[in-house]
Amino acid sequence: AYRAPDKTFWFSGERCLWHLVGDDFVRVNLPPEMMNQYQFLQTITEDQQGGVWVSFGRHGLYRFANGSWTPYGGRDDLPKTGSMMIAFTDSLGRVWFGYAKSQLAVLDGDRVRRFGPSDDLQVGNITAIYGRGSEIWIGGEFGLEQFDRGRFHKIAAVDDRWLRGISGIVETP
Repeated sequence: AYRAPDKTFWFSGERCLWHLVGDDFVRVNLPPEMMNQYQFLQTITEDQQGGVWVSFGRHGLYRFANGSWTPYGGRDDLPKTGSMMIAFTDSLGRVWFGYAKSQLAVLDGDRVRRFGPSDDLQVGNITAIYGRGSEIWIGGEFGLEQFDRGRFHKIAAVDDRWLRGISGIVETP
């Protein structure tokens, strides 16, 4: 399930998405090639233009806007291989896509930036992304990092095992 900025909700259904608008459930059929892959739906986020990004894990990424689905949002610069596990839209309008093996892509306006282990991103499979403003938290199977001012900063704990297997992030004021 995903709560959109307009306070509506998106839910995964059998061969469809359900969009809860007020008291009404609106059915949105999945792309024909994904109809039988609905059980692999991994994550949902909405961009600032109102397009809804849906990942089917290793089966692909799609953007739904104006009543139609577009694979990878029509972008050639987003990764086409690997399993996309989490997506998040930050307060600055950037859309973050977290993949397996510490791979990350950020759609910022019309530009995609890609990051990985060579950029000091070392959390393994990325399973959680959250943040406000320019500070973004990236969590995964091996730890937690913060992205700020174009760099990744590893977050240390007294015992590194405490930050393994992160499945969600909540930031308090």
